[in-house]
Formats: sequence, C-alpha cells, structure tokens
Amino acid sequence: MRQPSDGRHRAAAHALLLAAAGLVSASVLAARATDRPVAGRSVKLMAAGAKTRLAFASRDPALLFPAIGSGDDPATGTPGGIEIDVFARGAAPASVGAAKGLGTPGWRVVDGKVDTYVYRGRGGPLALALLRRGTLLQVAAADLEMTLAAPLGAVAVRVTTGTLRSCAVFTEGSVRRDRPGLFVARDAAAPQIADCEDHTLLLAIGDPCAQAEFAFCGAPCPAGGICAPADPLSGGRCRCVYPSQPCGDTAPVCGGECPAGEQCWPIDDAIPGTVNACLCAPAGEPPCGASGMTCNGGCPPGLECGLVPGVGMFDDACACVEPDALCGQPGFGDCPHPDFQCILIPGSGHQCLPIVCGGPFPACGGSCTGGRTCVPLDVAGSELCVCATPSLGCDGPACSGLYCPSGDVCTVDVSGGSSTCSCTPREASQCLRATARASSRSDIEERPRIPARCALRPCAGCAGQPPRSDLISESSVSGSTGFVRW
Repeated sequence: MRQPSDGRHRAAAHALLLAAAGLVSASVLAARATDRPVAGRSVKLMAAGAKTRLAFASRDPALLFPAIGSGDDPATGTPGGIEIDVFARGAAPASVGAAKGLGTPGWRVVDGKVDTYVYRGRGGPLALALLRRGTLLQVAAADLEMTLAAPLGAVAVRVTTGTLRSCAVFTEGSVRRDRPGLFVARDAAAPQIADCEDHTLLLAIGDPCAQAEFAFCGAPCPAGGICAPADPLSGGRCRCVYPSQPCGDTAPVCGGECPAGEQCWPIDDAIPGTVNACLCAPAGEPPCGASGMTCNGGCPPGLECGLVPGVGMFDDACACVEPDALCGQPGFGDCPHPDFQCILIPGSGHQCLPIVCGGPFPACGGSCTGGRTCVPLDVAGSELCVCATPSLGCDGPACSGLYCPSGDVCTVDVSGGSSTCSCTPREASQCLRATARASSRSDIEERPRIPARCALRPCAGCAGQPPRSDLISESSVSGSTGFVRW
C-alpha cells in the first residue's frame, strides 16, 4: 500500500507532519509574520448600492515598510502584493487585495528621499494603496465584500505585505458614526495588543465568539455565522464560521463554499476529535477520511483509501495512498513484518517500527489487535512493550519475530553491525542491561550500580558470560543495599 497523496486529500498527512514536528517547528516560528499594532488616523466603511467601500489611513511613524527589492516588496517581491483584512464586531470579516506587478493597473515604486509604493487599480476591488516610509499608509477599496446591514460596533484593519503586518483597532472611543450602511472612526491610539493575529484582533474589538468559553462556543455571530471551536492546535479558541468562507476554513461546521457539483464534507483526520477538517468532494460521494466512516471513501485515480498510523497524541487517520508503496521508499507504505507499522520519525523519514502497547516493563499486558500479544522487548537497553504474533518467535539472527514465552524478554543485540534476537529470562535481561549501562560510562566513579548477583556470577540464561568479580573493588561493596559499584 501506501504513499499519502498530495492535493486536496492531504488533511491526515498534514496532521501527521505537525505531530512529527512537535506541533510547531522552529522553522515555522522563524517564518511567522512581523506584526506591528499602529495608531489609526481614520477608517470609513460605506454601503454604495450592492458594494461596500473602504477608506483607511494611518500616519504612525512605527508603520512597517517593506524594503524595496526585498521579499516583502509588494511590487516585485515573493509572493508580493498587498492584502487588507477588515474585522468588525457586527459583520463577517472581509478581505481585499492586489497582486504584484508594475504598471497600470499595478504598482509604481519610488526609490528616493522618501521610499514610496503606489498601487492603482482600474475597476478592480482595490482602487488605491499608498505606502510612504515612516509617514503614511493609505488604502481605498471600491468593493469590500462586507455587509453593512447593522451597526458594526468596532472595527480592526490589518495590512499585509509579505511577512510584514500592521494593524489598527477602532473601538467605541474613536467611533464617530455607526449605523446600517455607514461606519466612521478617527484618531485611534495604537492598541495594546501582542500581535495582529485574527483572534487577537477579534478580542480587541470585543467579538463575543472570540471571548466565548472554548468548551461551549455558544456566543452569537453576525451575518448567519456559527460560533464554533477553532483548530484544537490553536490553544482552545472559538471563532465564527460563515457560509461564505471556503469549505476548508469552516471546520468543524463544514458548511463553506465548494465548486459546482461538490459539497463540503467533514473529515476526521489525525488531530484528536471527530471533525477537525473539511474538504470539497463530489456531492453524495464521501471522500477518504469522511467523518463517521471506515477507510473506504473515494480517492483520485490510482490511489486507495488506507489507514495511516497516528504519532504520539495524534489519532490514526484515513488518507489516499499509493497501493504498492513500501515504508521509507521514500514515504509512508507497507512494512514487510506484520508486527511493525510505518511511522514518521522527525529527521529520519518513515521507518518500520514495532507496534507499542501499554503496561509496565517487563510485565506489559497492554491491549493488541489481530491476535497479537503485548510482550516485553529489549533493544540495546531500550525497554518497550510491543505487540507480537505468537507464531513469530524471537529467535536467531534473522529476528523473524518478537514473541517470547511468558517470563522471557525478546532481547535484540545490535553489536557488531547486525541484529541478533533471542528470548532471555527476565533476570538475565535485567543483568545484561545493568552491565551495559555501567560499562558505557567512562568515569569509573560515576558508573551506575549493578546488582551484585550480576557481577559475582554469570546470570541465569547468560551462557558464556564470564563472572564480573574481576571488576569489583572490595571497598565498594555495600552490605546494606546488596549493590556494588564498578
């Protein structure tokens, strides 16, 4: 089986990658936007027929300005362009923006005494964007998809160029007019907030859903929205979900927009919870990973719906996979041994590893499936409880199995560049582990204690092991503990 596919059927594989990276990797943190809350000179939202016009300006000297020619350059950078996001207490959020590119419509760049970017649109949603280093940020939109059917209460505006985000918040003290079809506010001080994230801005404008208790999320939302839990990885937040949003942004409600002939399906991916992703798929044809189903949903041609094991706190999940892929070649796939599963190891890729079960080592006794039994496994001193098929014994250089009779531990010796497996009595296994730990320490005074029975005589079941009395100092014997120090 099985290489998780790219494209829209990737929710489960994405969650596994998050798990392997420890939820948020250092590289992701390094790539996060630089945020700057700023003072707002003015904002005006006005209904004009079926459209809503926006005018916003800030003259805060602390405004973030993208260096000309840098990746944040809206005219030529990567990805380039500009995006304006507007949040209101009494309406659904809306966005408007423009792509990079010089010309008209497009951008003009002034590299001079005062570096300046000017965007002019011709008939597009964004009419004007003006950025002057240290003096001015001004935008005007001819068509912001925000409905002004009720008073807005408070408004936040965020302007993004590349990784730079400046945001302003206009609350009751700065509001001059607020009625259906018109909102005007002026002279808002820079907000005392940590960043320009969606949730932070919604809290700043007093959004009821953002303030709601995560366990219930029962607060009202404007414009027909539903207050619902955000992604579990977000730290326990509520947010309004709207029918006008793309399907993939509406979990766990899954009521967003999809192309014609498709519907928004709830997906049970690797993140704990029954519905934590949504995707568009043909109407009436549940996709792979659809909530409440086994792994028998639809996949693109050439792929099949298969079970991808969870990592750590993450659940098993269904994903579209290649039918004949082998684990580690290069990604997820089948393992040749029935008692192993393909797991993503950070920095090492996918590897076949034993199926871990619960219980204290060496008693183990956790639960297993498929007729397997939870047994103790010792790999070079690492103690595990794993699931093993009784017919596949732990014996011989081939290491064809992991199962040992009750009272024995499957012990894997990886010395000499190869692996040798054998069933070792528990006492002997404990002696070998203690001896290995002690012999690995270079500082004699700091070497850990080993049981005297292991040092003074060969362990039961350790045929050929010489007595360790030659390594014992008589002055180091502790009569009260029955332990010795090398």
